[in-house]
Amino acid sequence: MIQHLPSLTPDTTRNARTIARCHAQLERRRAGAQSAARYVIERNALLGFGAIYFSSLAFDVVRVLLS
Repeated sequence: MIQHLPSLTPDTTRNARTIARCHAQLERRRAGAQSAARYVIERNALLGFGAIYFSSLAFDVVRVLLS
């Protein structure tokens, strides 16, 4: 009975497709992580410049009011 069962061998084409899908998914995640990191850096830089601008504006207003 066991002699009539087909032998189990790895399917090389399916293996290659699976590896290609995994590499593609990893590349998409890597690209998404890089764009997310760039967004965070840009947002923090914008917030920093805005804070500096508003603090200098507030300083000028106080200086004018106290003069």
